[in-house]
Amino acid sequence: MQLTVLYPGSHESFAAEARLRLSRIRNLDLAWVSTEPSSFQEDLAEAADSEDPLVLVLHSSLIEGLKLPPRLLWAPLLSRIEASQAGSIGVCLLNPIALPPLFKQARVAQEPHSIRALNQWILRWLQIEYTSNPTTQLLAPALREQLFEQLIDNASTTTLSCPCPSTRLQVANEFKHLASPYFESVEHINASHQAIALRDAAVSVVQPQGRTLWILEGYEGPPLEVPLNASMIVLNSSGGIEIPPQPGTPTQIDPIARAAALIPQIPTLEDQPLPFSTYEFEDLLPQLFTRNWLLAERLARRAGAFFRVNHRVAEAIWLYESLRDHAEAQGHNKCREDCENELYWLRTAGTRKKQLAQAEQVSLF
Repeated sequence: MQLTVLYPGSHESFAAEARLRLSRIRNLDLAWVSTEPSSFQEDLAEAADSEDPLVLVLHSSLIEGLKLPPRLLWAPLLSRIEASQAGSIGVCLLNPIALPPLFKQARVAQEPHSIRALNQWILRWLQIEYTSNPTTQLLAPALREQLFEQLIDNASTTTLSCPCPSTRLQVANEFKHLASPYFESVEHINASHQAIALRDAAVSVVQPQGRTLWILEGYEGPPLEVPLNASMIVLNSSGGIEIPPQPGTPTQIDPIARAAALIPQIPTLEDQPLPFSTYEFEDLLPQLFTRNWLLAERLARRAGAFFRVNHRVAEAIWLYESLRDHAEAQGHNKCREDCENELYWLRTAGTRKKQLAQAEQVSLF
């Protein structure tokens, strides 16, 4: 796609910043045309002659010396608008300028967010689709604007923190909805595995892919290098900008009550989805092992059965190893022996298509 940007030569710094930002977008052919008051009308008429998208960057100094009626001054653009081409016209105002009423049909943005708006317009002109779903609003306006400046206006990384996994998921979905119009793609990755091999496998898909936003939900590992031209937001339990919990949700969650509520939700049959993040197991079990052993063992065994019956062998091994180690440390020998038995059959079966529902089932085959 060919796109023309007509801008005042007196504001070369704006054009330079816009070039830098827009260079992150792939498959974009930009023509930057500098204009002066003396040549503005001629340059505008030539740029508007094409049906390709056109961006007009305006400052009052560019037109204030032109004593012409608005209809004559803006004639090339008004003709395109009247020809039902308003959607391919963008106007960036560097300072307040009175525009004809017809310009309301075009895309108009004012400083300080002109370049941000230009980014969004171009992605729409490139026909990059995004899904817009209504979401809750957990991000305060000040924090939302801070994230836009860091991740949309620039290519960088930031971390948001909240102890509640469900709140982190909602924030991830909310920011994905808000940011999608400004990126070629938004990739939401569940990286909430404290088992290092599983965590690293989840984030291994983060690769340089143009103007992409990577959302890593639950990532608790070492800092990651941001891919070229991309932005990254990490949502974890601590260590970043604090985000509020969902309205009505206590900031401190009782692990015993939470575990008791989760156990009945864990599916017992194959191919049934887990209705919450696996980080719940990794977050709750360490607390429960020292506070309520019986509940911790029950939660771990139920989770292990879920992983096994759904052939998620690596996660099942991680869970039974954790349960075994805590059982050994606290002298629960029967539980330790059961875990060793489970681990033997998990490792023996490996990643074959079918896992036994319980290790004891081997006697049936």
